Amino acid sequence: MITNYKKSILNLTNSIMKHYKAKVNHSSLPTLDEYLKEDKDNIILLIMDGMGNDYLEKFHPDGFLLKHRKDIITSVFPCTTTAAIRTYESGLSPLEHGNLGWTLYFKETNKFINILPYRDDDTLIKISEDDFDYCKLMSYKSILDYIDENSPDVKKHLIYPNFIVNTHENSMYHGYLDFPHLCEIISTIAHQEGKKFIYIYCDNPDALMHEHGPSSYVVHKYMEMVQDNLEKLIINLKDTSYTLIISADHGQIDVEEYIPIYQDETLMEMLEVRPFIEARCCSFHVKEEYKNKFAKYFNEKYGKYYVLLTKEEFINQGYLGKGKKHPKIDDFIRDFVGIATTYHTFSIKESSFIMKGQHAGLCKEENEVPLIII
Repeated sequence: MITNYKKSILNLTNSIMKHYKAKVNHSSLPTLDEYLKEDKDNIILLIMDGMGNDYLEKFHPDGFLLKHRKDIITSVFPCTTTAAIRTYESGLSPLEHGNLGWTLYFKETNKFINILPYRDDDTLIKISEDDFDYCKLMSYKSILDYIDENSPDVKKHLIYPNFIVNTHENSMYHGYLDFPHLCEIISTIAHQEGKKFIYIYCDNPDALMHEHGPSSYVVHKYMEMVQDNLEKLIINLKDTSYTLIISADHGQIDVEEYIPIYQDETLMEMLEVRPFIEARCCSFHVKEEYKNKFAKYFNEKYGKYYVLLTKEEFINQGYLGKGKKHPKIDDFIRDFVGIATTYHTFSIKESSFIMKGQHAGLCKEENEVPLIII
């Protein structure tokens, strides 16, 4: 296991909660704690989806971001946006918040649900709360609520891509069009009076990496633009009081080859439902009559590319972190978990969109993220 729950994005969030006098659920990051002691007016957290530490070291070793890197930390596991962003938003481990990956199977409705867009994975239709109240089942207290209760004088701002709907009523929402616009919004807010916590989520480079691959020219040019705009932002912020924290939810790998396990009739016959969570971290619900045969079959055919763990091994070895286990964990992780250890990746259902970049496995590139503080 590569996740370090003493030095991860989980601890980053708990540092921020600790700074705002909230009761923390996990240990904080000493490196970040030292900077937050300065108690600047603007605490700015920028999450760059998919921006792994390995990517920056390979392709932008002399860039603006690495010049300001203070440490290397890990994501949570699975290292995927759903699990990681929920940790950023709550200060909880994946074991505690239960939002493990992009697609989860809910027995209550017999549907595979894409968690972040909250839609049916098969039809891609948004799910009505009247049909199934996922939010009530998977709810958690957000870092914004903790700040509200413990530092009520702090104004909270959320900056998201303008296609994401705001669900936090106790914060001011700002939708951005592109990265330069994002930086303009940060600068405008930072120049306003008073104490502020500014939380920013940027959906790239992840989206570009999925489409073109982390090693692609398109991604490199995008990240050059990002760093140019961040340099300009720092100049614009020079007359303000701020601490800017930049990190990511996870990194990505270039997929070497896809393995279409949905075409493996023998394996699929052993399962009650198709594999789910993520392509590189799959939960397997095995029919009772095949539970003694499944592991042998899987390891013989796919053990070169994936490690197979029992539910007990997966939970007890701490992949999801520590804390009070969310009641849905036992539904999502029932028999086995298969985790990618190489750049080969499962195709768990037929799809017209073949991603060139992926994440949620055990490679260093997808797990380690930078801790950048300015």
